[in-house]
Order: sequence, then structure tokens, then C-alpha cells
Amino acid sequence: VNRVAIDYPLYVQYMQRLELQGQLRPLFSRSMQKLLGRKSILTLPGGKGGKLHTKVRQKIAPALTQHQMVLMSPQVEKMCRIVLEQMADETSLKGQTTLLPKIDC
Repeated sequence: VNRVAIDYPLYVQYMQRLELQGQLRPLFSRSMQKLLGRKSILTLPGGKGGKLHTKVRQKIAPALTQHQMVLMSPQVEKMCRIVLEQMADETSLKGQTTLLPKIDC
């Protein structure tokens, strides 16, 4: 699978219309698709015809406002500190660490 990163102005000029018309589909590796699930907002096609994507997005949008993110920042900071401390400890003992999940959400 080939992946390409493009600047936003190029996306707007050449691809945004296609996405809004439902002609573009998210593309993930099999392992990532399995991890995210078939009904993840990230794997569902958006735009015209993306009714399930729209339905899921409308349900989760209130939880993703700036105010909600600010309220969650202490929890996120705490989790990040725990993970970084575990990674530092592992590096001290083994000389290296892994980016595999260190916490249970």
C-alpha cells in the first residue's frame, strides 16, 4: 500500500471535492483496520453517502469540543507522565524501551 502526504492547499484544490462527494475511502493496513474496527470514525467513508460516518461523528462531536479537551488535559498529562516514567525506568534497566502500550485506559 502506497501512502502520500500532500499540503492542505493541494488537498483543497484537487481532493476535497472528491472526498465530499464520497469518492475517497480511508485506507489502512489490515492490522490497523483490525485495531480500529469496522465502525471506527477513522475507517468509515465520509462525504456524500457516508451516512454511518455522519451519524457517529454527530454522536462524538460534543465530547471533542475545546472545553471538553481542556477538562481532560489533567488526565492525559497524568497518563503521559506514567508512560514516560515507565519508559525511562525500562531504558535504565535494559538500555532501551518500546513504544508498545504501557497503560490500560
